[in-house]
Amino acid sequence: MMIKDYIKEQVLLMDGAMGTYFAELTEGHYTLSEPANISKPGLILDIHKAYIEAGAKLIRTNTFAANPYTLYRSFDEVKKIIIAGIDIANEAVKGTDCYVAYSIGPIGEPYDIEDYEIESTYRKLIDVGLLKNVKIILLETFSRIDQVNQLVEYIHEHGPNIQIMTNFTVNQHGYTKVGVNKEKIIQQTRQQDLVTTYGFNCGIGASHLLSLIKTLDFDPSKMVAVPNAGYPDQQLERMVYQSNADYFADTMIKICEEGVRIIGGCCGTTPEHIRKIRERLNALDFGEVKSISRMKRKTQPLKPLHNSFREKLEDNQFVVAVELDPPFKMDMSLIISSAHLLKEVGVDIITFADSPLGRTRADALLIAAKIKQLTGMEVLPHVCLRDKNLIALRGGLVGAHLSDIRNILIVTGDPIPSDDRDEVKSVFNMNAISFMQYVTEINSELDLDTFYIGGALNPYTQNMEVTLERVMKKKEAGASYLLTQPVYNDAGIQAIKKVRDETGMKILGGIMPLVSLRNARFLHYEFPGIIIPDDVMARFDDEMTKEEAEKVGVELAVALATKMKPYVDGLYFMTPFNRATMIEKIIKKMDIR
Repeated sequence: MMIKDYIKEQVLLMDGAMGTYFAELTEGHYTLSEPANISKPGLILDIHKAYIEAGAKLIRTNTFAANPYTLYRSFDEVKKIIIAGIDIANEAVKGTDCYVAYSIGPIGEPYDIEDYEIESTYRKLIDVGLLKNVKIILLETFSRIDQVNQLVEYIHEHGPNIQIMTNFTVNQHGYTKVGVNKEKIIQQTRQQDLVTTYGFNCGIGASHLLSLIKTLDFDPSKMVAVPNAGYPDQQLERMVYQSNADYFADTMIKICEEGVRIIGGCCGTTPEHIRKIRERLNALDFGEVKSISRMKRKTQPLKPLHNSFREKLEDNQFVVAVELDPPFKMDMSLIISSAHLLKEVGVDIITFADSPLGRTRADALLIAAKIKQLTGMEVLPHVCLRDKNLIALRGGLVGAHLSDIRNILIVTGDPIPSDDRDEVKSVFNMNAISFMQYVTEINSELDLDTFYIGGALNPYTQNMEVTLERVMKKKEAGASYLLTQPVYNDAGIQAIKKVRDETGMKILGGIMPLVSLRNARFLHYEFPGIIIPDDVMARFDDEMTKEEAEKVGVELAVALATKMKPYVDGLYFMTPFNRATMIEKIIKKMDIR
């Protein structure tokens, strides 16, 4: 019987966790269960049978993490593990009417492997299932819809009769690791005719998943809910879940009553959890399982906040942005006075770097909020992905939006200095492009009151084709404009022109005024991505006074800005040592508009 026919009359109960239950049975001596298909096949068989005896009607093969990248093994070794896993599952269901689903999990999320390598590996994993004549393939715990759709099409092309189940993992707010929201998952996946079922697994507990499901419009004949057994606690280097089988089962029945017809358990669940669900399902009148789609909750759209920077750029007006460095210490007096000065000379927006070069400064979002509050100016905080995980990043976005900040510049971030790496660790939970996608997903829920997303551009690229490709990816991810690294010569200007012409992106050309020969040498030799020509350095000498050197720096910046202006949509001045008066002189000396 096909799954779609089974759930016309009853709820399909899947099994519970394999990995965490295996770790519990082996007392944490094994970190991954998949190799046990070869080394401990009897134990894996017993686990499958325990779930069947508890009442599961669909078991998943012990192959979720069976890929070369997770297991650090050759594909030939992985293939043997997969084949053994499929054979063990088939042995477990002999003499029963249970389904077996070949489980394939995500590779390398968040992705640090090239897409073509990942896609090739997935196809090989699918091919092993085809070789073994599997009837059901379950793609579970995925984050990217586009990737799942590619795999679904490949499966259908090579195995048109295979039933395909697709499960995504989201956090308690309804977002995947790469920022796709739950509504988009359901909307796009339900349009995929080749998919037998779709839904959610792992990531969150049953109560949070129930809350998310209540907000969704879904097809009950296809919806799957496979949450974790709550949230784990770390005990003696092991992640331990509470024993909550009755609570879990009660919540799963509530999920069924919302219309979901395929349920099961993920991390932390055991045969006892499945047994408790089966007991309650046996007592449940199937008529209580809703047969109609839920309608999405209507929310009042947010009134958009006025954003003069965005309006000017989108209206093709020339804009001026100036960067101020957040303070190292607990003193904002200089940055506040500088901001007021820049407002007086007509600067459109002030930007704030997020601890550049891996050196700690005051939080860019907080400083931006304070300056906006004190001056009323538009602000553009940089959001660096080096230092924060997705929880902290999202928290920062929420705080920024509540503080009336609507412009953000997303950068991957400079590496941490080598002398700090023993004490300070990079996070890089996402890269700039994936976080832009994440913010774009958030924007889809904000109606008109959205973040205006910007990115960075290094004109001194070693490979222009790669740069153009990356700019297009940023544009597709939701970026509307780019701020460039400082430019000091015609080559940099021409590179900006090429990117602007070929991608259609709005670009603010970067200018960092020089203040001395020492400053020029430092930027050229020690600051990544900055090239200062010899003829520019030759304008300075070590005998100059501070005032003389600054005058030369102003003249060079004015000349550069004048030359750059026809090829950019605005200028982006990086204030040297927070000398806002120097930027004031530059702006007053040229026709900036």
